[in-house]
Formats: sequence, C-alpha cells, structure tokens
Amino acid sequence: IQALLLAAVRRTIGKDFYQTAGDDPSVAAAGGEVEPPAFVMPLWAIDQFHVAAIGQEPDLTSDLEGVGLRRTDGLKAYVAAMRELSANWSTDKVYTFCFWGVSQFVDVIHWEFLGLFPG
Repeated sequence: IQALLLAAVRRTIGKDFYQTAGDDPSVAAAGGEVEPPAFVMPLWAIDQFHVAAIGQEPDLTSDLEGVGLRRTDGLKAYVAAMRELSANWSTDKVYTFCFWGVSQFVDVIHWEFLGLFPG
C-alpha cells in the first residue's frame, strides 16, 4: 500500500517531497538522534490558501468555499501565487492553509485506504 500511495503522490506533485517511516529507536545508537516518521510536501501542494489582515481571517468553522485561492482553479497561477507568498511572509498577516487532498480516502500515518473498498 505504501508504494501505491507514494506512486500516486509522485504522479500528482512530482518528486518534490520527502517521506520516511522514521528510525527504529531500538536500533539507534545510545543517545543518538532518532528521525520521526514524516511526510513533507512543497507548500504549493496544499489545496487552498488565504492571506488576510489581522482580524480579517476567515471563520475556520464555516465553509471556506470562495476564500483565497485553490490549486484546482489553475495550477500554474496557484504555484506562482504560492511562490509570491513564500517570498513575502509577514507577521502582519494571517495565513490560512487547507489540505484535504486524499484525506477522506487515506490514513497516511497508518498507510491505510479508507472508504474505497466495501466492508
């Protein structure tokens, strides 16, 4: 299943991500650093983002339809906007990022598909 998921990610965002199951603490050198499990993608792989002035951020308990930019509205423009955002971070802004992608179908932590197969 893990290989299938990673292949799907590569088809979607290319090779620009990092995945590790982490180090087994039982085989790490005494007192040595242990890498935790991780899955890291480029910021542009997030599904939606919004930048607001402080106090003008969206209500996260509401529907975020139409708020900010979505990757599905056009990848080229979205990646350009995300690069612009990344070059101009500000402590005077509130950043909202939404990532739902495959979350309704995949438990990435446990490498399990959910809701795709009956039973």
